[in-house]
Amino acid sequence: PAVTVSSQITTDGGEQLPWSALRMAMRKIKGFDPYERFHEVLAQEELDRRSNYRRTIEAMESVVPPERIQYLFYETLFQDDTARSVTDFLGIEPWPAKFDTIVNPGPAVPMKPEHRSAAFAAHRDVYDYVFQRFGDAVPMKWRQSAGLAASSQTG
Repeated sequence: PAVTVSSQITTDGGEQLPWSALRMAMRKIKGFDPYERFHEVLAQEELDRRSNYRRTIEAMESVVPPERIQYLFYETLFQDDTARSVTDFLGIEPWPAKFDTIVNPGPAVPMKPEHRSAAFAAHRDVYDYVFQRFGDAVPMKWRQSAGLAASSQTG
């Protein structure tokens, strides 16, 4: 039988992966300071593996034909048209999606501009690959992150 895969590209890879990990650590470790530990987490090899979308996509496409894979961005998942595109792609009956419940939220802690710039610089290759591969389908959030980081590096 043919394999159909519906895949997701995580949220803004360079920015969100390190910051999400830090915010979740705040829930588990009393007194954890995400600002103090940012560069330590950003340098972790595991973070790099989790954000290497080129490696993941190429590995998946080496065993599954690309036309049998649907790539989605997290930023667009919680919309009725995206939910419908998933059920259509999978060839299953659509059902009403429920987007009103947030599961496992982390603390709302803003990322500092210098951390945003460092995350972008560390994952520049991720942004370049995603923009090249997905073009206009890349969500505005990714574009804003790339633009904010670039302007703060030069200014």
